[in-house]
Amino acid sequence: MFLYLFILGLGGSLHCVGMCGSLSLIAPMNRNSMLSMAKEMAMYHSGRILTYIILGAIIGSVGHLFEFNQIQSYLCIAFGTLLLLYGLNKFFGTSLFKASYVQN
Repeated sequence: MFLYLFILGLGGSLHCVGMCGSLSLIAPMNRNSMLSMAKEMAMYHSGRILTYIILGAIIGSVGHLFEFNQIQSYLCIAFGTLLLLYGLNKFFGTSLFKASYVQN
């Protein structure tokens, strides 16, 4: 299971390469020497990763206090249905939620 989570994390890091990587390139840093630039980039990424770890641990700990297993299945169906209706509404260009008795 941990191997799959690791692979999923590597795949998800592509988002970070596109978003955080470009931000780190414009971050103010000393570009006079490669060593100082590497040190500042390492500090930036270490801080970013540590922040994600702490936030994930906090949110995971709070989420672990609640039992969402049964509620989650009903919420998935409800929100999936709403997303499907929204998508159909956008695809067909009409409002599925308009009342038929409304006069223009």
